[in-house]
Amino acid sequence: MYRLSDDEGRRLTTIMLALRPDWAANNPGPKLAATNREHGLPGTNFDHCARALTAYATLTNDHGRYHYRTPDLYPRDGAYWETTAPDAGQRTKPKEPCPSHPDDPAGHWPNCGGCWSEIKAGDRPRDMLGKVYDTYGEGTGPATIQLTGSHPRFAKPA
Repeated sequence: MYRLSDDEGRRLTTIMLALRPDWAANNPGPKLAATNREHGLPGTNFDHCARALTAYATLTNDHGRYHYRTPDLYPRDGAYWETTAPDAGQRTKPKEPCPSHPDDPAGHWPNCGGCWSEIKAGDRPRDMLGKVYDTYGEGTGPATIQLTGSHPRFAKPA
């Protein structure tokens, strides 16, 4: 059982009334809050509760009419909780490291923080985001350059 926070309860009620404005007369907010306080909801997290609500509110019968006429049965166990449950074996794909910044924890392709900082500084073209690009010129990448004035960018004015 999952207990909604007050903010999650308000958001779920807003979603409920956006999906089914005809349920406003049932005053679902206080009923949902009371059920949540007493028992909680059969979901595993807020996302699951929102998916189950969407399935419950939009289910239609063979004639194209809504199956559920009121929101009162939503907090109880039903098939809509099982069909919308997150898959326990489902894993997200690991993020690929950026070829230019493989050791940077924020450097994952295609939204590498290192690449974006170089683009904003004007050191990398935008079309090279997440691609190998020698920012400092050929053969003088970050591993070989020293900040001693040997690179034109750091050279002292004559």
